[in-house]
Amino acid sequence: MISTDVIIVGRGIAGLTLSYLLAEKGIAHVLLSRNSAPKPFALAETIPPSALPMLRALNLYSVFAACSFHKTTGYHSSWGSDAVKHHHFYFQNSESNGLKIDKQLLIEKLSARQEKYILEFESSLAIELKSTSVIVKDPSKKITLKGNMLIDATGRNRSVLKSIGVKAIPDDQLLVFSAHIPKIRFKELPHGVYLEAFDQGWGIVSELSTSQNVISLYTHRANKELGLFKKSAHWPTILTSTRILRDFLPQDSAFTITGGDASSSKPLYTAQKNWMAIGDAAMSFDPISSHGITTAVYTAKRAMELLVTPERDHFSYNLSLAKIYHSYLQERQHIYQQEKRWSGKSFWQDAQRIN
Repeated sequence: MISTDVIIVGRGIAGLTLSYLLAEKGIAHVLLSRNSAPKPFALAETIPPSALPMLRALNLYSVFAACSFHKTTGYHSSWGSDAVKHHHFYFQNSESNGLKIDKQLLIEKLSARQEKYILEFESSLAIELKSTSVIVKDPSKKITLKGNMLIDATGRNRSVLKSIGVKAIPDDQLLVFSAHIPKIRFKELPHGVYLEAFDQGWGIVSELSTSQNVISLYTHRANKELGLFKKSAHWPTILTSTRILRDFLPQDSAFTITGGDASSSKPLYTAQKNWMAIGDAAMSFDPISSHGITTAVYTAKRAMELLVTPERDHFSYNLSLAKIYHSYLQERQHIYQQEKRWSGKSFWQDAQRIN
């Protein structure tokens, strides 16, 4: 049996960041990583300027900057009207730019830093919560770990929370369909990021490299035309009504589409006496907020602050994340209510309808 203080499950950005922060504080821990985990699909996710001071304070800015595709100084959108709006990052929170993160590279770099704390597992973990401790077993390798605190860093899957019977509450049924496409650049869109709504949802295209863009279309699970989103041949039809977004699609060429869950949700509790959830396992946001990676780092920071205190007061963690999630839902509702092209249509109502 391996004894430690903290057991982290999940080798994503949240879990690796927490491992780094705990190592800095000298807290014994193990990070469990499924060795068959698929590599993340490159989405060029944004860390906004407002999050950069936090990275600097945690001494993580250099590694995040080194693992970015490029700096980003803003984005463009056609939202709430047909006009194209320019959103600049200049001089926001003393930072003039955000970062477009290469998530796969960042995970590789952080994994290399935390290698001595990482333990791979093969099959589903067996988890037993006790009054003051937790037991985690990997039956395939016959490994048993005993710790004082268990961390779910498994993302939207929330495999740890599921195994201990903690339910998550969905607030919508948003889906995303993404593809890598040849880069097309428009002079009137210098920031290289463009967002636009259409009658069945909304889409965003972003520079991924000097030769490639990534495009993502968002709709809801109840969409009767959901099948069209799964085939690239139908995307020009889906985007027919858009002003600019359709022009990013390559002409007469197919591309591979990756689909997945993009819904907003939160577990009933994000922490108890001997377990916590961080990152997307703690609260999953609609990608329109651009706070996915920021949330991963922030919740890892909050978890570290709790874990370094003797009393480990989980009530404050629950409360602070509940307030953040509530504010996010209000902000998202305000953003979606601005979109007049959905007037008389059912996208937003259907996206919120939970079956």
